Amino acid sequence: MLYLIEDRDYLKIGYTKDINSRWKNYQLHNCYAKLISTKEGSRMDEIKLHDLCKDYLYRGEWYYNCKEVKDIF
Repeated sequence: MLYLIEDRDYLKIGYTKDINSRWKNYQLHNCYAKLISTKEGSRMDEIKLHDLCKDYLYRGEWYYNCKEVKDIF
């Protein structure tokens, strides 16, 4: 499962097999985060999304919070 998390000025694109567990764990460490979207996908789909969003990269799997990244997702 692919997911998009918003954390104030940044967006995180990730992949997990268990979105509920991943999201609960993430919320424990960050009260500002919002789960924006999820969709079916594989690790390869995540890699493709990272490549498509490279112009908006902040650091690692984090991107600047902008409409373009949300549209690509």
